[in-house]
Amino acid sequence: MLAEQRQRMREQSQDDESLWQGQRMLADKVTALEERLGQLNSSAHERMIAEMRLLQDQLAHLAERRAAGPPRAAPSPSGGSGLVDELRQSLEDNRIDPHLQPIVSLPQCKRRYYEAFSHLRTGAGEALPPERYLKLAEDAGLMLTLDNLLLFRCVQLVRRMKPRNRHTGFFVNLSPRSLSDAAYMEQFVEFLPGNAGLAEVLFFEVGQATMRQHWRDAEPYLEQLAELGFRFSLDRVERLDLDFELLARRRFKFVKVPVGLLLAGAQAPGAGIHPADLKEALRRNQIDLIAEKVENERSVLELLELQVDFGQGFLFGQPRPARESVERPELAVG
Repeated sequence: MLAEQRQRMREQSQDDESLWQGQRMLADKVTALEERLGQLNSSAHERMIAEMRLLQDQLAHLAERRAAGPPRAAPSPSGGSGLVDELRQSLEDNRIDPHLQPIVSLPQCKRRYYEAFSHLRTGAGEALPPERYLKLAEDAGLMLTLDNLLLFRCVQLVRRMKPRNRHTGFFVNLSPRSLSDAAYMEQFVEFLPGNAGLAEVLFFEVGQATMRQHWRDAEPYLEQLAELGFRFSLDRVERLDLDFELLARRRFKFVKVPVGLLLAGAQAPGAGIHPADLKEALRRNQIDLIAEKVENERSVLELLELQVDFGQGFLFGQPRPARESVERPELAVG
């Protein structure tokens, strides 16, 4: 019985690898077609479209094999098996849509950046936010595929928006599962050299706890990203006892701190530095401060007293479908 489970896991891993490679090839083809549209003759267009259709057929066949095969070895959380099945099907059908939440400059409140979130689109067309399924995806071993799809979609989105919005930046999260998987990180780094021109507008987010636990595992790959010009953002900060020089060496450009933690003053957990002095310490290391989870105007007034650079939260805008930012340019600029 144990041998059969191991064989199923090996076969599932091979299928996941094939699907990952196929998605990357298809994304490259789509991007190449977009960039060369109008410059190629009709026969070249037809050849590229034929190649894309072949890739799509291969991916569809692989998805059918996975759907018809034995269930994954990872147990489904109690009461969440239906949603896990829906999540798997959505990944196979590419029904993961990027949503963007604005990050604004203070005090002007101009949109300067966006954070990308993945929303699950169910078979019935309902859009589920990350908090509804991320824990289930982690428990079911689906985070690598989810991260991969979101990265590809964001790269395509940034390429389309960059010509008219050269100074609009995008934040994409790197999950603990991704950082701790050497094979995934190796493929991740191999994919990005062809997109190094996006380094000035694409930032990778790492949680504070994730950095402590997994940075060393992924350090060789993260250093390669830094050498390509990509920068990082420290997210989900729970303590203010930050090593500013270490963050600078690791090429962090931003630190995100919840507004409640910033305004807690000396009572903030791990307040090795008073929030009033945090901005200056970050500035000396060329790191910008973002206050997140901002939900009311009173908080903004207090943040201005702390000279916070940027704000993010429902007060400035909720996550909205990325296609709206592409179709409506006014959503992508200040």
